[in-house]
Amino acid sequence: MAGALTALLLFIFGTPALAQLSLQPTRTLDTTLEEGTWMQPDVSPDGRTVLFDLLGDIYSLDIHGGAAKPVLTGLPFESHPVFSPDGRSFAFISDRSGVTNLWVANADGSNPRQLSHDRDLTVFTSPAWSRDGREVYVSRMKHAVLAFELWKFPVDGGEGTPIVKGQPNGESWDDRINALGAVVSPDGRYIYYSRKIGNTWTEFNWKLKLGFFPGLEEWVSIATCGRKPSNLKRTNF
Repeated sequence: MAGALTALLLFIFGTPALAQLSLQPTRTLDTTLEEGTWMQPDVSPDGRTVLFDLLGDIYSLDIHGGAAKPVLTGLPFESHPVFSPDGRSFAFISDRSGVTNLWVANADGSNPRQLSHDRDLTVFTSPAWSRDGREVYVSRMKHAVLAFELWKFPVDGGEGTPIVKGQPNGESWDDRINALGAVVSPDGRYIYYSRKIGNTWTEFNWKLKLGFFPGLEEWVSIATCGRKPSNLKRTNF
C-alpha cells in the first residue's frame, strides 16, 4: 500500500526519477501472512507451480499448496509475474532501475533483464507473452498521454513498439484510447484486450476487442462491459 501511494504521489507531482534505487532499509518487518488482495497469480505451463506477487515481492508455490518460496524479494517493488510459454522464465514489473519498467528473469528469479528502459515516471501493467516467447506485450502509461497504450518489447533486447496508441490521431482528453489486459490466442494469430475511450479516470465505456495479426478493423460480435453493451472488435496489427 505504501509503495503504491508513493508511486501515485510521484506520478501526480512529476518528480524526476533516480537512475537507480538509492533508498536504504532502516528496519525489517517480520510477519506471517495467510492471505492477500490485489495479487497477480500465474500458473506455469506444466501446471505444477504458481507465481504470485505480495507486497512488492514475488513468490512461487506448489500447485497443491504448501509454503511459498521467495523468488524476488528486497527493496524493489515487483509485481505481475507471468510465465513464458516454455516455463523457463517469467516477465514482471519492477522499479529496480529507479522507475517502473518491464523485466524478465529466469523461473527461479536469477538473471533479471530489463526490457523497457524508461527513465522518467511510467506506469506498466498486465504483461503477456507472445506464443513463441520472443516478445512481451504490456500496457504502458506516460504522464503526457494519461492513457494506457499497448506495447510489445522483444525479449532479446531492442526498442519497444506501440501496438495500440492512446492518441493515434491527436485525440482530445476525453477521446484517448486505453488498452489493458492483453491476451494472445493459443495459435498466436489474435490478441484480445480491453479498450476504453477516455482518460485514465474515465470510469466506464470499456470494450473487449480482438486484434488479428497483422491490418484491418472489423466489428465481429457483442460484449457487455461497463454500463452499456459494446462491441468486440477485430484488428489487424
